[in-house]
Amino acid sequence: MVRRAHTDDADQAARPVELRRRTFRAALERIREVDRDDALQTINSYFGLARQATASHSDRARIANAARRRGHSVKADLTKAYRRAT
Repeated sequence: MVRRAHTDDADQAARPVELRRRTFRAALERIREVDRDDALQTINSYFGLARQATASHSDRARIANAARRRGHSVKADLTKAYRRAT
């Protein structure tokens, strides 16, 4: 049996998986408010969460922008943040 992309077991079109808006807003708020020491770990954790969603490019872009505002570098494919330059 050949499976087509974006179908569930009943061969019905499945909706793309998205982050819940409440979770996403909380992520952006936490990135803005977290201590400097914990920021990198928090940012990469939210990148990992967003990577699980199939429709997450704009969410990952907003997380990346929040990381850049904190002074971190972000990988071009929006999957990882790097330490601040010292």
